[in-house]
Amino acid sequence: MPRINIYFTDDIWKKLKEYLERKHGKHRVLSATVQEAVKEYLARNNRNKSKE
Repeated sequence: MPRINIYFTDDIWKKLKEYLERKHGKHRVLSATVQEAVKEYLARNNRNKSKE
């Protein structure tokens, strides 16, 4: 699987971290879980922005 670097603003990183903690708890999550959570988070935020 290819890897890409994704850089988040501090605000987005904080929101993503909070989202992961709500969804999976404070334990360290596996990269596959993080990958899926990022997809869900970005999809949800893109939908919200398109409604504006």
